[in-house]
Amino acid sequence: VFDGGSAQASAYGEAFAFLPEYRAAMAVDGDVSTAWLAGQRFPPIGETLTVSSVPDGALRLVQSQDPLQRLMITAIEVTDGAGTTPHQLGETSLSLDGQTIPVTGDGDVVIRITAVGDRPGAPRTGTYFVGFAEVGPVFPEYVHPPTTLLDAATPGQRLALVFQRESVRATN
Repeated sequence: VFDGGSAQASAYGEAFAFLPEYRAAMAVDGDVSTAWLAGQRFPPIGETLTVSSVPDGALRLVQSQDPLQRLMITAIEVTDGAGTTPHQLGETSLSLDGQTIPVTGDGDVVIRITAVGDRPGAPRTGTYFVGFAEVGPVFPEYVHPPTTLLDAATPGQRLALVFQRESVRATN
């Protein structure tokens, strides 16, 4: 469950695997060490990231900070309340400060990848993922457990909730 907004992506992870650590929520979590990533083993051109609102009237696009990435997003289209506008992304979008893109109107803002290119200083071997560590708005994500069992519990009854998430990397 998101608090204050939401994020959705047309794809994330690899062509044959949705990798939860790369889902859209990672671009609005306020943490530049995580990112929405797509494009490993498939061309990311045309993939979209949609955020439900941009409260400050501007996107702050910070591309993934993974030093193993070989590519970067070089061009996007942003669709907002005023229509669709093309934008070029430069090395500023690779920095922690990011690249600012103005948006207008209320409602969904759609960011569509239209071009990718070589990432400056990229290793000769690495991944082909591209994506955003942050896009501006921060919408915290919470786990909402089922409540049926909690409703049935009596006062004073001992109850333990155990949350487990299968992950791809042992470091997640």
